[in-house]
Amino acid sequence: MKQLKKATGEERTPRDDPMRIEGYTCNIEGCLMSFDMKNELSLHEHHICLVDGCGKKFITHKHLLQHR
Repeated sequence: MKQLKKATGEERTPRDDPMRIEGYTCNIEGCLMSFDMKNELSLHEHHICLVDGCGKKFITHKHLLQHR
């Protein structure tokens, strides 16, 4: 997996890595997603696709994950 450098020289994982740890973590069982902003987590928990230009809504979290 490609590693990115912070200004401090530390490595960090790419933004699309679901294993990264941020300030807002999903509480849905089995989901490992985390987000920089609270509104991103809120959209995620309401089953709304966060991909730019998409915005589709899903009945369940499982359907959202299958969409990706």
